[in-house]
Amino acid sequence: MRELAAARGDTARAKVHTLTINRLATGEITLTQDWMNLLGEVFTVDPAEIITAPAAQNLRRVAVAIALQAGAWRRESELPIAERYDVMIRADAALADAVLYAGEIRGADTNLRYSAGSIAILSKLAQSPGEIIEGRRYHVRVIRADNMIEDTIKLLCSREGQYWLRPESDHPEFQEWLPIAGKPGHRVEIVGRVRGVFFRED
Repeated sequence: MRELAAARGDTARAKVHTLTINRLATGEITLTQDWMNLLGEVFTVDPAEIITAPAAQNLRRVAVAIALQAGAWRRESELPIAERYDVMIRADAALADAVLYAGEIRGADTNLRYSAGSIAILSKLAQSPGEIIEGRRYHVRVIRADNMIEDTIKLLCSREGQYWLRPESDHPEFQEWLPIAGKPGHRVEIVGRVRGVFFRED
């Protein structure tokens, strides 16, 4: 919220404290139209939705806050606020306790499975036994020695008695399998598991 307010030149709300947001939520501070407009922009909803019940109770809002693209190295893992948005997905009882997030698929490194522009719905790993399953697709973060970050989706496979992360692409630039243990100068983190993907037709 602070970043958005600052971008709008709203210096007062650019310094807003988390306690202020909590007080707005509990009614200790009056929720003015200006506050509703700003909160609506932050959560990418109509300002009226801030004070009304959701139109459908069987939907769940998930934030699209990362770009999934091999070869696109970034300083930060999350997208700038101006590039983030939310999607609504069907509420699934099996994922009720999962921490969900979403990423926009960009580039050609998954083109045999997912088209660019599609949205991957992911569940954050809780670092529990049994979360890493062969044949599943995962959000893989590679961190170079210079701390630049790459976020992609890869298929977990086994080869020669080891786990590997395989791209699903016919592009010649994206054919290298990545050992799950990483490689010299590159640390690998498996951040989340793919739970579903929205395919865009245009």
